[in-house]
Amino acid sequence: MPKVSFWGVQGSCPGSYFEENLGSNTSCISIELEDTLIILDAGTGIRTLCNTIDVNQFKQVALLLTHSHWDHIQGFPFFSYIYQNKPLIIFSHLHEHINGLLNQINGVNFPLSRETLSCNVNIITDINQLNNKLNIDITTIQTNHQGNCIGYRVKSKDCDVCYIPDNQLHNTSTTSFNEFVSFCQNSKILIHDSQYTTHDMPLKIDWGHSIYTDALKLAMEASVRQFVLFHHEPTRTKKDILTMADHCKSITKEVKIIAASELKNIDLLGN
Repeated sequence: MPKVSFWGVQGSCPGSYFEENLGSNTSCISIELEDTLIILDAGTGIRTLCNTIDVNQFKQVALLLTHSHWDHIQGFPFFSYIYQNKPLIIFSHLHEHINGLLNQINGVNFPLSRETLSCNVNIITDINQLNNKLNIDITTIQTNHQGNCIGYRVKSKDCDVCYIPDNQLHNTSTTSFNEFVSFCQNSKILIHDSQYTTHDMPLKIDWGHSIYTDALKLAMEASVRQFVLFHHEPTRTKKDILTMADHCKSITKEVKIIAASELKNIDLLGN
């Protein structure tokens, strides 16, 4: 069954101060499409992924990076699939992000060295080559976030998902709000950075993340079918985040709205 699964939904750092939370792992989602598994980011949630589903059942496994900030790569050494003699595609638009991912396994920051990896890594930095390899239509957009970050739109006959986990929609510096509207137009699912509230400002005004109501505005103007609040602030309670989602629901009935939570699945055929 084609589906999107959430393995890590928190931003910035893993761990939770709260007994009740929507998940305490950092960014990682997966998209299952027939015999292909697409993994978006390798935050600490990737460990839950490989402990929950059988990655070996897929003929193609591709890890797509948005950027190499720690919260998006720090789970990679715990991704058990890389210690098997299996093929793995790793894509980033920049070699430096892939180096940041792989060089964690160096015997200093992690007990093992990169030479211990058993998997056959195929590094790709050209999006056209990636699409030809996977036979899927994947496009990218530069986001307003430090570290040369991108977002993705993944399209196939069963899928149309936008994944933009780190992006500032106010005070845009790299890509305009209207460009994001065009990029996300009519997508079935928009998973977008919703880390901040207006109360977090002005302290965090240029920290590279969105006020959740700005992300909702993007979902509405792009006429997406479902908006998923993502990259949750680690100092926010589950109740706080669900209140943010409820506020979004009170603004529009045209867009289905949820807050991302770990182990949640979205059936792509039902969207």
